[in-house]
Amino acid sequence: MAEVIPAPISERNLNICQTDERREYAINITNKIHTQNNIDLEDIAVGATHDGLYLKSISMGKELIPLVSHMLNPSLCPNIYRFLFEMGEQRTGSSFPYFFNNIANLGLPFIPRIVYKNFILSPTKWNIRSNTFHGCDSEN
Repeated sequence: MAEVIPAPISERNLNICQTDERREYAINITNKIHTQNNIDLEDIAVGATHDGLYLKSISMGKELIPLVSHMLNPSLCPNIYRFLFEMGEQRTGSSFPYFFNNIANLGLPFIPRIVYKNFILSPTKWNIRSNTFHGCDSEN
């Protein structure tokens, strides 16, 4: 996983982009800061499978999952940032506007219904996999 450091179109939005370092690697699209854990855009290759697109670091030979830790609206950034943002969302699920999608991506066997007053924010979900009943006799 790599943190995408944005380049907002307006300098007015820079305060929203400032976050602590949360990831081991960073993709900085604003300038070419060469640090040990910075991944240059030239080092990123886009690949495709039947399941979708993926990003890979050429030098490390590893798949990249670009993530963001701030609340900057992606429409206020250049196209390359929006592309990296959406590639990360493809793998991790959207956290905007509903954070409940991320709960489902944890792979938990059961997610309870979440209610606020008279509103059901997220219904009950059971995740039954093919290996859930592994070892059970079909006769029982």
